[in-house]
Amino acid sequence: MHNKSLNKERGKWQITLGMFAIALGLSLAGYFIKEGITHFKRAERTVVVKGISEREVYSDLAVWNLNFRNSGDDLALLNNKMAEDRKFISDFLKNIGFTEAEIQKGEIEVIDKMAREYGDRSDAINRYIIKENLIIRTNRIDLIRSCLKNVN
Repeated sequence: MHNKSLNKERGKWQITLGMFAIALGLSLAGYFIKEGITHFKRAERTVVVKGISEREVYSDLAVWNLNFRNSGDDLALLNNKMAEDRKFISDFLKNIGFTEAEIQKGEIEVIDKMAREYGDRSDAINRYIIKENLIIRTNRIDLIRSCLKNVN
């Protein structure tokens, strides 16, 4: 008889402990969901302005990417041609009024059409394609605007 009441008492404790564990788990889940939503809201990158107001804001930095490319069969001649074009464009930009510090050399990409995994390899005309860009970063927005109107 005594053994039966101990089992009953132990069963009550197990049920109580199980219910406590479930309640604790639900509480922790709720806390983490709340923190996730709060973090998600903080991560929004919007500005909310109330009222009726309009204001024009001018940029203080302009970035202009000038891309140029050449193609040919002789890589050495092509490299020389790209160097000539880079110098010509750079000199042109300096004559307009940009400084050496504002003109930066960008990426260079060399494509060998014969090295492609897919495609027709019998086309030997213009085997290499070289792409390059110059990047102009300046605070002189008006100079960029005037150049864009005159550059073709």
